[in-house]
Amino acid sequence: MPTYTWAPEPEETPGADFRAFVGLDPAASWFFLVASEDFLGVNMDGPGPIPFLLQLNNKQALKAFNAVRRGSLAVQERIHIFSFKKPFVAVMGQPFVAYAWPAFFEKVEEANEKIYAKFKKAKKIIKLSATLSRDSWVYDDTTTEADFPQRKPPPVSTYNPVGAQSPAVIMAVIDDGIAVANHRFRRADDTTRVEYFWHMGMRPVSNSRSVPYGREFAKGEIDGWIVASGGDDLQAHRNLGIFDLRRDRRDSLARRHAHGTHVLDLLAGAEPEQDVANRPIIAVQLPPEVVEDSSGAQIEAHLGAALDYIRERARLISASAGGDPIPVVVNVSYGFTAGPHDGTSLIERLMDQALKAGDPPLNIVLSAGNAHLSRCHATVPPHRNGEQSVGWRLQPGDRTQSDLQIWLPALKPGPDGKDVRLEVTAPGGAEASIDPIAGRAFLLQYVNGPGQTVSVARLSYARDPASGRGVFLLRTMPTRRGLHETTADRNGVPLHDKVAPSGLWTLNLKVGERITAEAPVQIWVQRDDTIPGYPEAGRQSFLDDPRYPLTDIAPVPPDRFPSDLDVGVALTAVDPDCPVRRASLMNAIATGGETIVVGAYERAGLTLLPFSAGGPEAPLTAVQRAPDAVAPASDSYGHFGRLAAGTRSGSWVAMGGTSVAAPLAGRRMATLFILSVPTYGPSIPWNRTGFEHAVATDEATLPTGKPLVERQRAFKGRMTDPLPASFPPGSFPPDRRMQRR
Repeated sequence: MPTYTWAPEPEETPGADFRAFVGLDPAASWFFLVASEDFLGVNMDGPGPIPFLLQLNNKQALKAFNAVRRGSLAVQERIHIFSFKKPFVAVMGQPFVAYAWPAFFEKVEEANEKIYAKFKKAKKIIKLSATLSRDSWVYDDTTTEADFPQRKPPPVSTYNPVGAQSPAVIMAVIDDGIAVANHRFRRADDTTRVEYFWHMGMRPVSNSRSVPYGREFAKGEIDGWIVASGGDDLQAHRNLGIFDLRRDRRDSLARRHAHGTHVLDLLAGAEPEQDVANRPIIAVQLPPEVVEDSSGAQIEAHLGAALDYIRERARLISASAGGDPIPVVVNVSYGFTAGPHDGTSLIERLMDQALKAGDPPLNIVLSAGNAHLSRCHATVPPHRNGEQSVGWRLQPGDRTQSDLQIWLPALKPGPDGKDVRLEVTAPGGAEASIDPIAGRAFLLQYVNGPGQTVSVARLSYARDPASGRGVFLLRTMPTRRGLHETTADRNGVPLHDKVAPSGLWTLNLKVGERITAEAPVQIWVQRDDTIPGYPEAGRQSFLDDPRYPLTDIAPVPPDRFPSDLDVGVALTAVDPDCPVRRASLMNAIATGGETIVVGAYERAGLTLLPFSAGGPEAPLTAVQRAPDAVAPASDSYGHFGRLAAGTRSGSWVAMGGTSVAAPLAGRRMATLFILSVPTYGPSIPWNRTGFEHAVATDEATLPTGKPLVERQRAFKGRMTDPLPASFPPGSFPPDRRMQRR
C-alpha cells in the first residue's frame, strides 16, 4: 500500500476553483478537479453538455441568468433551456432543468467578464447531473440559442378512449429497460398502449428532434414497427433501435429480465384481449450512463427532464381525448440513501411544485428503498465525553467512487467551527482534522513512481445551498480500477493508479453544546452497489461499529419471516451509545411534502419485509417523512418477489424490493379512481390525502391478528393487492403461490 497523507487543498488549485461559485453543488470541486475524468468521461468523444437543476432566488439572479442565457456568447459559454412547454419563463424560487457545456462552468468560475461575474455571485442553487455522450444530444457546439428550445414540434397524440371505459388514467414510468413492444402493453387489435416513449440514451435521428437528447417515439411509429415485425416484439425492438447489441454500452433488453419492463407491467400491464383503452402509457428510459452509477447521485436533472416531458405529453393526450385533463400516475422506482432527508433537495422541490400545480392532475409514486439493513446511517447526539467514533468500511474490489455525508442539524445562525469538529483517519493511519468552516478541504494523496502527487480522496465542508445546513463530504476514488485501464488524467497519471485504500476509515466527531438529542448530527453513506444486469462494479461501503447487532436478538416465531419487525425498540436499546441505526434510510429523494412513498410487505404473512426502509425512529415531524404505505412486494417466504412480465412477450420473472411495491400502489390508486368502489366513496381525491385514505381503508379490511407495528416504515398501513388472483395468466394457482416452503 502506498504511503498516504492528508494535505490542505491549495488555496489556488490548477484549473477551475469552484469554491467561490455561489450556490453551486458542493460536489463540483470533486467532479471537476479530482474526479473529472470519471465525471466527464474518458472513453467518449468528448463530453456532451451537463444537465443540471437550477433555482434562482432573487431578481438579481433572474437578471443575471437571462443575460448569460441570451447574451451574444459562444454556444459553449451559455446556458440552454429545452422547454417542453413554450414559452419558457424562469420563475424565482422554482427549480427547472438547464444544460450547459463544461466550458460554461469554467468560464463562470473565471468571471473575467461582467456577465459571468454577476451570475457567479447571484443567489441561486445549482445541482449537477451526469454528462452524457456527445452523440446523445440533439444539438452540438454550433447550435444557436434560437435553434435549441424546440427543433421539432412534438408528435401529435391520436388518443381517443372508448367512452364506456372512461374515466382514464395515464400510467407513466421513469425507469431502465422498458420493452415497449411487449404484448402486455398492447390492445386487442395488437396496437400499442404506449402513446409516447423517450429513450434518453439513444442516438438521435433527423426526424426525432423533439427532445433535448436521446430519441422520442410516438404510438404511430411503435405500431408501424410492430406490424412490420409480424408481432414479434424482439424484432420490433430491433427495428425501433432500442435493442442493439452492437452498441458499446450494456443493452437493458438483452436479458430475460428488465427492471423497467417488470415495473411497468405491475403498474399498467394487461393481456391484449382485455383491450384496456383507459390506461394509456408514457414511458421514459434513463440513459445507461446514469443507471450504471447506482448511487443515483447524478440523476436528479434527468428525473426533472423526464417529469417535464411526461407532464407535457399528458397534456397532449388529454387534448386529443377532448375532455377534462386526464390524471397521471408517475412511478419512479429509483433512489439513493445520502442527502439532507428534509425535503429541500431541488428534485424534491420540483416534484412538489408539479404536484401542487395540478396541471395535469398528478401523483408521483416513489419506492421507499431497500436499505433498512444496510448500515448506511448513523445518528450522533451528544455523548458523555462530547465525542463519538464511527467506522466507515470501504470494501476491496470496488470499481466505483464512494461517498459519505455528515449533515449538521438546521441550527440558528452561530459562529462556524463551534458545532462539530471532525477527525478522519484513513487506513494506514493518515489523519486529518476539519472544522465546519465553509470552503475548507483536504486531499488524501500519495506520491507515485514518476514523482507525481495523486489525489484519491477529498474531505471538505460546505453549506448546502438548498437547505442551508452544514455538511461534511468525504469522497473517495474506487478501491480498484480495471486491469487494463490505462487512460490517464490531466496530469498524465494512469487512472489505474488513482485508487483509494480499502479497509476501515475512522470518523471521530467532537460535538458542541448546540448539538442536542432533538437536533443530532446525521451520517449517511451513499448507495454504491451494482445494479442487477450491469457489469459488477460497486461494492457497498457501510458503517462498521462493534456495538451494532447484526442479527435479531429476540426469537422469531416459527410462522414468521425472519426480520427485525418485532425487535425495533430492542435493537436501539442494545447499546445506547451505538450510533448506527436501522432507521432514516428511506429514499433520499422521497422526503418531499407531496409525493407518495411506498415500502414493501409480504403478502402471505402480512409482515414488513426486512429490507424495506423507513423514516426516523421517533417522533415524526413535518420534515421527517416515513413511507405513506406498504404494498405486497413478495408473495411469501417460499416465493420471494412478484411475478410480472419478462423482456420477451409471454415470459414471466420474479422480482422483489420496494421497486415492486411502488407500481403496485400506483396501480391500486388508478383502479380506485376509475372504478370508484363504493367502499371508498363516490371518488378518490387525486392527491396524497386520497391515497392515505385509501390505504387506511385497505388496512381495516386485513385480518386483525396481523397488526402492523412499525409506523416509521408504514405510516398509514398496508394496501391490498391490486392484481387479480389469476395473475399472471396460466400461472400456478394463488393458493400454491402463497404456500410456505
